[in-house]
Amino acid sequence: DVKIKKNDDGTDFVDLLFAGPIRAAGGTAQAMSVLIADVVRRELKIGKYIPTEAEISRFDEEIPLYKQEQHLQYMPTSKEIDLIVRNCPIMIDGEGTERAEISGYRDLPRIETNQVRGGACLVIAEGMCQKALKLKKHVDSLKIGGWEFIADFLKSKESVQETKDRDDDEEEEEDEGGVKAKGTYLNDLVAGR
Repeated sequence: DVKIKKNDDGTDFVDLLFAGPIRAAGGTAQAMSVLIADVVRRELKIGKYIPTEAEISRFDEEIPLYKQEQHLQYMPTSKEIDLIVRNCPIMIDGEGTERAEISGYRDLPRIETNQVRGGACLVIAEGMCQKALKLKKHVDSLKIGGWEFIADFLKSKESVQETKDRDDDEEEEEDEGGVKAKGTYLNDLVAGR
């Protein structure tokens, strides 16, 4: 669903509601639907979403809670969640899909449920975060302004990955045959197409 709601300053914004579950291989489509909603928002001269601190913190509680209930291919960090939710010009929202309920950020005026919103969690984690590189390619090729936060997200992700790679290199062990084993292992085997 799509709704028009009000920011605290009285301006309108687009509230994009997702149902769940969403097919895990659909991360690019999830992210692109948010980008398309922003293009339409601009054409219709609707304001951008200005999240409250409670709405940002709600996702920081909600996405890990969703992961306890369902599988996530990518679990964003608190910093990544904050960066995406704080800067996205569209409100990513959804219906309550899980039995679990939020305990800390309940009864928020612009969020209609205290249940975990599976679709919204998937769009943030597996759409906006996991597919950020693909999203950036579309933003760059179409020259869409206001999405610089995706480049910032990718830069912060690269610096975290470089640190992990250095740590992994320090953990490498050599066996008798001269083969080096990495200190990390495949956690999830994803089967698909």
